[in-house]
This record gives sequence, structure tokens and C-alpha cells, in this order.
Amino acid sequence: FVVSDTIAPVADLVVHRGKVTEGRLELGETARATIDLRRRRAIARNHTTTHLLHWALRAVLGSHVKQAGSLVDADRFRFDFSHHEALTAEQLETIEGLMNDKILQDQPVRAFETTIDFAKEAGALAFFGDKYGRFVRLVEIGNFSKELCGGVHVRASSEVGYVKILSESGIGADTRRIEGITGEAFLRRVGVLESRVDSAAAALKANPEHLGEATAAAMEHIAALESELASLRAEKLGREAERIAGAATSIDGVSLYTGRLEGADVDALRSLADRLRARTAKAAVVVASVSGSKVLLLVAASPELVDAGFSSVALVKEVAPLIGGGGGGRPDLAQAGGKDPAKLPEVFAGAKSFLGRQSLY
Repeated sequence: FVVSDTIAPVADLVVHRGKVTEGRLELGETARATIDLRRRRAIARNHTTTHLLHWALRAVLGSHVKQAGSLVDADRFRFDFSHHEALTAEQLETIEGLMNDKILQDQPVRAFETTIDFAKEAGALAFFGDKYGRFVRLVEIGNFSKELCGGVHVRASSEVGYVKILSESGIGADTRRIEGITGEAFLRRVGVLESRVDSAAAALKANPEHLGEATAAAMEHIAALESELASLRAEKLGREAERIAGAATSIDGVSLYTGRLEGADVDALRSLADRLRARTAKAAVVVASVSGSKVLLLVAASPELVDAGFSSVALVKEVAPLIGGGGGGRPDLAQAGGKDPAKLPEVFAGAKSFLGRQSLY
């Protein structure tokens, strides 16, 4: 019977909740309770760590810091505390360093029962009030941490092994949260990170010790390639603009530019449209990008044409159904998606018809 929780519904009665994983339980049977020592030790490491963290937070941030909640289990710890702002990276590094320094010092951890008055005089941290009776359990780490606590702890700080803070965040007004790991969980994390470092170094054909330099060099190379690619794309876009401009149609003083590109994204289409509608005072642009069976349609207009009453939205809503799609946007710029590239000639013809029916030019 694996116990997952305990409750005390009445005095002197502890009820164990859990699940039968093998065999059966019968009323009246004798049971023996045993502890999963590996899990218990992991919980103890994380519990003692919350006391170390409480001390370190007060040492770095000030005595106003008080515990506002915590979670300790076998894999991690979580500690909520009162503070008015986010912690800086330097503060977190200092706090983590103080904790690990105390761990390496092999400070003794003592737990004993004493009177509430003695605990107060000793400076123990707690929310003193009616919930404490005359006698309390005091947990001390070295001569620097004293807290009232009923939980399980290690016998010496060195048993924690190492503390790693994973995150710090806000969870409410003037309340912060720190989460971290210790012991075996830390070792597992180190193993995973080492494996990733080795994989990254292998991909960059570099020694893991020089991964930083190799990554920086790779990023510089990528930036240079991206710059070169952007220049080539700009040149190609310029050629496409000239090609489309050469086949422009004039309708009642309005220059209509229509054309199709293969595999261009929406940014490329917008850049192309900007180039084309800047060529004449009254310009309408209808350009499309085709990728497989998907069509991206863009309609744009020059400011003077929009002022005269032209609407890119009205045009895109009229022609988008021809390619099996729909769209919307602003009077100067609208777009639509579709799934029938074969109908693009009809879209461009529809744009001519739309302009021909306007009487504002």
C-alpha cells in the first residue's frame, strides 16, 4: 500500500491515504510502515535548502523578507517570500553563492523541541501566534539560521550537495517566488546540459571548452549570410517590380500593377507593393504569391488613390472568392488567402473590371 497523503481528522488518529499496488488489504491485518529513504533524503535536502534560502534572502535583500509559502518534494523546491521588486541576476548569483558556501562548510543541522518563549528569545523565524502551543520544534543550521519547523531535514548542510536556482518570478503584489533543485536533481540537470553542450560542440566542430567562441563565430557567419541573402532578395524584388511595371495597365488615369511571385512571404509582397505604388501618384497594386496550392493575395493603393475614394478592402473582397478565399484590411492595404492558383488570371481581370466601374478618378 503506497501512501500518498496523511490526515488527522481527530486527535490521536492519523489516516493514511494511498493505493494498493499489490495484493489486498483486509480489516484487522497488521501493517508495517516503512519509508522510501531515497525519496525522504531528497525531500530533506530540499527542505533544509528552503531554510538556507530564507537566510540568504534576508542577508542580501533585508530583514523585511518573510516566507509566504513553500513546496518541498523529491525533485525540486519552491519558496515564496515578501519583496517589492524582481531580483537582479547579480542578487540571485549572490544568494545562490551564499547558500552553496554554507553547504560546503558542512554546517550542523539540529532539530529539537523547546518552549515558545525560548524560541522567541533565540530569534527564531516564525509567524508567532495562536497556532503554536507552549512547546515548539526549532531547527537550527549552524549559528545563522533558526526557524520553527516540523519537517524533515538533513543532519549537516553538506548533505544538500549543491543548490541551483532555476527561476525567480512574481506571483502577486509584493510577493516573489524562487524555484530550484538540489542533490540528484541537480546532477541529472548537469548531465543533460553536458550532453547538450557536447552535441552543440560536435555540430560546430569545436571543443566543448571553446563552445562560446565557436557559437559567436557561427552567429557572425550566419549574420553575414543573412545580409547577403537580403541583398539578393532585394535585387530579385527590384527585377520583379520592373517586370510587373512593364506590363502595367492604365485605367482612367490609374496605373494598375498585377503580377504573380512564387514562394514569396507576406513581407516580400508588401515590399513589392510599396515599390510599385510609389511609381505613380494614382496606383493600384494586385500581387499574389503561390506556394504549392496556397495563394497569398495582396492589394495596395497609393495615398492619392485612397483619398479619391479607392478601397483595397472592397477590391480584395470582390476578387478573393475567385481563388476560394477571403480577406480584409485597410483602404490602403488588404490581403487574402486562397487555395486555387489557377484562377489568378481571373483575379487580375477582376481587378481591371473593378477599376473600370469606379467613377472617382
